[in-house]
Amino acid sequence: MIDWFTGYVGYDASGLKFGRFLDIDSDGQVLRDRDRWEQQRGSWESGLQVTRSLSTDVMRQSRYLCSPSCLKISGNPSKFLQGHNVAGPSVSLLGPVLQATVRQFGVGIRPRDADSRVLPAVHRSRVDITTMIDLDTHNSVHEWLRLAETNTRSWHGRAIADSGTV
Repeated sequence: MIDWFTGYVGYDASGLKFGRFLDIDSDGQVLRDRDRWEQQRGSWESGLQVTRSLSTDVMRQSRYLCSPSCLKISGNPSKFLQGHNVAGPSVSLLGPVLQATVRQFGVGIRPRDADSRVLPAVHRSRVDITTMIDLDTHNSVHEWLRLAETNTRSWHGRAIADSGTV
């Protein structure tokens, strides 16, 4: 199931209104000026971060909907749409899930082409996935978590267990 998505979605973001992020040095020179990330609230107060970006070459070469100025999205689209990710869509449905997600955006951040029937071009920077495993008993779950903590590694070294999560 889709747990987290960060990447670009081909809807036209050119007319959207975002706040600005300015990085100004001590002499008053603007070092950086870019669109700010905006929070979009979904179901059950679950949110996504959205900003504007340029579409990628791969997106522009696809047969899908793609504007030069597109959306950049980061967050959990499953939770945004349904409030949880206990049961959610497969990664193979990423395009339709992002289409449904963008259609839920509020005024000011919702692109004018969000209702297009054509799926948007998508460029994935990060897609985290999750799966549900039925281990039958509470004791089996704790044994599995204990083994995962002692026998797996994260990118940063040994796995860490905290409050029933590894």
